[in-house]
Amino acid sequence: MAVEVITRASAPRTTAGICNIPFVQKDANATSLKATFWIETVQQKNESTFLQLQYTQTVILNFLGIDWPHISIATLIKQ
Repeated sequence: MAVEVITRASAPRTTAGICNIPFVQKDANATSLKATFWIETVQQKNESTFLQLQYTQTVILNFLGIDWPHISIATLIKQ
């Protein structure tokens, strides 16, 4: 299996970074984001290959002064 890894992180800024929708920001402000992506060429037992993208992302949301992680994990297979 061939793998390429991409990692990105961001925080709220005035010129770039996390942008929040104003009505969401007051109730669940996103204070940081970290995402890792794996682009993979998978070889099956019959020697055929396919591409897939796996990722995990963690967004820290602030609810009334308490930071909570919102974690998403997925695998996407190219059709």
